[in-house]
Parts: sequence; structure tokens; C-alpha cells
Amino acid sequence: ARMKMLGFEEEHVKVVFDIVAAVLHLGNLKFSMTESKRGQFVDVVKVEDPRLLRHVAKLLGLNPRVLEKAFVFRNIKIAMEAHSLPLKFQEVLEVRDATAKYLYGKLFDFLVLRINQWLSSGEEDNFVGVLDIFGFEVFPTNSFEQFCINFANEKLQFLFNENVFMSELDEYAREGIDFTGVQFTNNKGCLNLIEHKKNGIIAMMAEEASLPRGTDSSLVMKMHLKFAGNGYYENVKKNKEKFIIHHYAGPVAYTVDRFLEKDNDFLSIDVTEALQATDDPALHHVLFDAAPGRAQGGNRPQKRGRSPRRNRAHKRNDSSFARRQMTVASQFRFALGSLMVKLQAAQHHYVRCLKPNSKKIANVYESTVVLPQIRNAGLVEAIRLRKMGFPYRLLFDGFVRRYFSLRTDTGLLNRLKNAEPKVQCKALMENIWPEVSCKDPSLDAKASWRLGRTKIFMTARLQLVLQQTWKASIIKRVVKLQMFARGNRARKKYKKTIASLKRGRRAAQNNDLGEVASVLDGIADTRLEELKPGFVSDLRSLRAYLEREKAVVDVLNEAFGSGSKRAVQEALARADRLQRDFDDRQPSAKLRDTVAAAHSILAGLERKEREERELRELRAREEREEREQRERELREREERLAAEKAKERLEAEEAKKERLEAARRRAEEERKRAEREAAEAEAGRRRRREAK
Repeated sequence: ARMKMLGFEEEHVKVVFDIVAAVLHLGNLKFSMTESKRGQFVDVVKVEDPRLLRHVAKLLGLNPRVLEKAFVFRNIKIAMEAHSLPLKFQEVLEVRDATAKYLYGKLFDFLVLRINQWLSSGEEDNFVGVLDIFGFEVFPTNSFEQFCINFANEKLQFLFNENVFMSELDEYAREGIDFTGVQFTNNKGCLNLIEHKKNGIIAMMAEEASLPRGTDSSLVMKMHLKFAGNGYYENVKKNKEKFIIHHYAGPVAYTVDRFLEKDNDFLSIDVTEALQATDDPALHHVLFDAAPGRAQGGNRPQKRGRSPRRNRAHKRNDSSFARRQMTVASQFRFALGSLMVKLQAAQHHYVRCLKPNSKKIANVYESTVVLPQIRNAGLVEAIRLRKMGFPYRLLFDGFVRRYFSLRTDTGLLNRLKNAEPKVQCKALMENIWPEVSCKDPSLDAKASWRLGRTKIFMTARLQLVLQQTWKASIIKRVVKLQMFARGNRARKKYKKTIASLKRGRRAAQNNDLGEVASVLDGIADTRLEELKPGFVSDLRSLRAYLEREKAVVDVLNEAFGSGSKRAVQEALARADRLQRDFDDRQPSAKLRDTVAAAHSILAGLERKEREERELRELRAREEREEREQRERELREREERLAAEKAKERLEAEEAKKERLEAARRRAEEERKRAEREAAEAEAGRRRRREAK
């Protein structure tokens, strides 16, 4: 959704994610050597995971076989015939890495181009740009990456120096100051050492890469010979693989290991042709049509028949092709030059960011962490540059107000009261110059300060001496003011001490807790504890006693209100403990009255408690008698009920016996009747048989 807001179409959004995924998968793509039938390894490389290769090819819209062949073979023409030669294992890895860099670089160019097109209104060229750079880098081992970063910082420092120099010249011109003889230095020599088109380190790296047997060691040996007399270059004799460049922030030792390999970033023409065969029109547009390569170079395809490593082993005779084959350092130099053109046409505002500590916590300052940042950020160089010429300048009024206290002529103020500020400034400087020159005889009146139209310009040395003289004068006056202030404060403190002593004595006589506390709370502003330590100790003891007595009285009053015997007893116990702890002090009348009232209340509570206990016992006896009477009546009622139930059971049993007897008689009669009926039936059957 965010990309669509920036004007990206749906197909371009998909291409962006496809390229990012392809670059990530290329990093995981691994190769291995194949084995011949005779059991020996041949110089042929194959992909270990074909599925991963197919996935990369699918993301890029390519044929997997074509992509694999572009990675592990190179096509050359000999006598108009095409031949495919296998690449070495290390060459295959370089082709893979170069492909990933090419894809990422083209994607980056495309994103920047589309975002800039969306942001551009097409009407004005005015813009606000932010250049964010990490800063100077110095590590135990510095390689090609640090070389490029420090080169960029050196270039930006040169621009900063130029801006400071021009601003200084503009300031001198506005004030009408003659700046002949004022010299400003810069780091142009260091930049020439690095970026000179013919004799610079970058040019030598490109030349060494084009030689048949160019190596990092041969490069550094040629650099030692070429820059033997250059003050910005130093040969490390103990290590043949190192050289030192004296940057503005200090010397940096670079290790040339893999310098040429990192500087050469050429893409195989076979990979380029394979990418051009993509069936995704949007991806083809991003890679080949949308944005040109960066800084005239980018990852340029190689000339057919050259592998990334063998590319350095063959010298180019084709001048047009040599111009196209631009190394990484050369690309970086051109891009930096383009950036400098934009920066020189803009108005600059510098923001220096410093990290106070390496622990990322607040309120911790580590000088060992901050000092290298100050040096690497170019602040030391900026301060050194500003100290050249007349770095300190003040308006005439400001100079007079600040340094008028240094005058030796006391009537100078009255004579110059109505004069122009420039006249006042000049007269004041001439008046104090003998004292200043005595402290530093090396100061020259003509070369140390000059008057402009609105300001006075001073050298750093003169400013330092003036500041030291002014500071000494201020200290002398401050000491005198402190003497009067301390005397006045001591007198006020002594008077306050006497008043506190009198108040404390009255409070002790009256046992006034509030007054005693007031005296003790204000004792820090007096000398009472220093002069009368025993009296102060007695006051503190009295305060403790009065506070506890007040607490006891408050507890007794609370006990009175609660009406609880236990609370009154505990309050009286606290009063007894108070008297035991302070047996040398007499209780106040208020405490005595409160304790007496507590005893009276306690006696009343005890009497009331006895009456309540007797009443409870009487009620308990009556309740017991009533309960016994109810129990007797209950037992009698239960006995009557038991007798009635027994009688009812007997009557029920007799009735049951009668019912059983009647039932037995009926059953007997029924049996006899049944027997008679059976006999009669049997007799009838005999008669019928006899009749037959």
C-alpha cells in the first residue's frame, strides 16, 4: 500500500519483491565439483540444489538451464565458432556474487528513480537534501571498504574547508580587513594522492587490474615507488601488504588483501544475455530500461570470453571498451564528484552527531569514546582552520563592555563617553596593550589585532592572553566582593544566634513545644550549636520530652472518647513509661490533670464493669432456672406422649390379632366348602360312569 502511494504500479511492486527474493536465494546457492568416470575431479562445476536454482529462475522469469549454464560456463568465439568452456569454482562464485550485486544495484536505481519522479513537481529545482554519512573509519584491519568511506569523508572535509575559507574571506571583505599574509591550508594533497586521474591510487588500481599478472602485492609495490616522496603516503616496511595514508583525521593503515578483487565488479556477458531473455516485461524494464547504471559504471557486462578473474589477466586494447569497464572505486569517484557538484551549489548546514558512551545509557560520558569521534568527524580540523588568521571577533560595544575593567586609565570612561564605538574600542585596546604585551612579549600590535567597520578582529594568541588577564581581574574583584558579602552574612548570623538563644531560654522556661521546635528548626542558620552545644542538647532533650508528653496527652484524650477500659489502661501505661524515661523532669500540670482524670474515669469504668457483671450473673441465674423449668415440662410431656403411644400400640396389636383370627376362620371355612364341592363333583362323576 505504501509503495502504491508513491506511484508504483502493481506489476512493479511484484518485481521489487521478486528481485529481493532472488538476491537472497542467490546468496544461498551453492556449487560443487563433478567427478569424472576415471575418479578424478575435472574443472566442471554444478549446482548442489537444482530446486533452489529453479526457484531463482522462476522469480526472474528465466529458463533454469540457461541460467545454470551462464553461471558455470563462458561462451567464446574462435574462428567464428562458438565454444563453451567451464569456469573454475572460484570464478563461478564470483559470477554468482556479481549477479546478485547487479540485481540489487539495478533495483536500487529503479526505486530511487521512481521515488524522485513522484516527489518532483516539475516546476522548481529547489529542494532540501540530507546527506547522512557515518564518518571516518579506523579499524585494526582497514580494507577497500574503509578506503572508499574515508575517501568520501576526505572529500566532504575538503568542501567544509572551502566553505570555512570562503566565509572567512567574505567576513574580512565586509569589514574591510586586509587579509594579505593570512594563509589557509586544506587537504587537497591527500585528495590528489587518492583520485588523481593519472597518478592517483584509484587510477593505479584500475591500471593494475588490466595487466596480465596484476596482483595486490604488485600494486602496493608500485605505490611505494610512486609515492615515495609524498607526505600524505607512508610505506609500512614491516608489512609488505600495508600502506598508510595521512588523512585529515590522522594516519590510517590499509591492508591491500583482495583490493583488486573488490574493486572489480564486472558482470558476465552470458549472465547479461540470460537476464535479457526474461519473460517478465516489468522485470526487463527494471533491469535494462528504467534507470541507467550508477555513475557511468554500475555493474557493466564483461566483454564476451572473459571471466571475472581472467578479466584482470588480459589487457584491453579497445579504448572504448576500457572506458566502459569502470572499477568500483572509479564509479565511487564519479558518484562522489557528482555529489560534490550538487553540494557546492547548495547552502550548507552541518550537524555533527557524537555518541557519549559505548553502553547506550544516559548521563555517562566516556572521553575515550568521544575524542576519536571528534577527530574523525573533522571537528579538530575545523577548529585548526578557524584558528588561522583572526578567528576571534567582537562588536566594538561588546569588546568595550567585556574588557573595560582592564583599563589602567581611570578617566578613560569620562573622556570617551560620547565617542564613536570604534574610537572607544581602539582607545581601550591601546590602553590595555602594555599590560597584555608584558604577559606575552611575542605578540605584535600590528599583526595581533585589526579594526574593521563594526568589529575588532584578534588572533587566537591575543584572545587567550586577554581572556587570562580578564579572568585574573574578575577573580580579584570577585574575591573582594566575597569578603564584603561574607562579613555581612557573618554579622547577620551572629545577631540571629543571639535572638535564637533568648527565644530558646524563654521556651525552656515555659515548656512551649512550638517555640522550642521553631528554635531548633532554624538552628542551621545560626552559630548557636557551635557556641552553646550544651544548651542545644538540652533543648533537643526538652523537645523530645514535650513531644512524647503531647503524644501521651493525645492518647489519653482519645481513650476518654473511646470509653474503653483497656485503652485507658494502655494510655496510663504510656504515661508511666514517660515518667520512667524522663525521671529528672516534672510533668506539666496538663499531664497531671489528664492522668488524674484518667484514673477517675478508670475507677468509674471498673465500677460500671462490676455492676454489669453482677447484672449479667443475675440474668444468667434466672435464665438457668427458666431453662430447667422448661426442661421438666418437656420431660413430662414426652412421658405422657410415650404412654399414649404405648397404649395405642397395644390396641393396634390386639386389633391386628383379631383381624388375623377372623381371616384364619374365613380361610378354614373356604377350605371346607371347597372340599365339599370337590367331593360332590367326584360323586357326580361316579354316578355318570355308573349310569353309562
